[in-house]
Amino acid sequence: GNLSLSDRADGFLSVDFSPAQVLEMHRRIPIIVGEQAQSLVGFLMGSTVDDSASIPILARMIGCYGSLRFEGRFLSEYRSYVYGPVCVDRAVRGQGVFENLFRACLAELAGHFEVGVLFISAENPRSIAAHRGKLGMEWVGDFEFDEKVFHVLAFHVPVKDVSDSGYNGTILRR
Repeated sequence: GNLSLSDRADGFLSVDFSPAQVLEMHRRIPIIVGEQAQSLVGFLMGSTVDDSASIPILARMIGCYGSLRFEGRFLSEYRSYVYGPVCVDRAVRGQGVFENLFRACLAELAGHFEVGVLFISAENPRSIAAHRGKLGMEWVGDFEFDEKVFHVLAFHVPVKDVSDSGYNGTILRR
């Protein structure tokens, strides 16, 4: 909400989280942090479906799970979590930080969930391209909130540990 239109073209978040909400989310699903040269260069968060239900836009998305299909099953039939938000410093974009954060997240959550689900504003083509193009996430439908359209994407969480997949030089920690 604080970004200019030109800044929004470079990607943006659609939810403001209070410090208490961030802490509660982190208690159940660790925040993955990317560092380079002892500087924070990115982070990736997630939350359980139960924790997300108290946030209006996430509750709206979760309310659609019974009508959105991913690989032949409704999202409501999966053991899922809500992926995001994710942010990467502009100075290191295109250097693999985004992909490394995602790999670390998959390693952390392997075996705990079947599917990750996220939403992206239809007005955020940079994020849509990154999640669909770079990470191969699948579009499963749309929902409206506050007179805006949001795309819902889903992806599989591995059933086993994938921590040996390599992180391309970026230090990642919980």
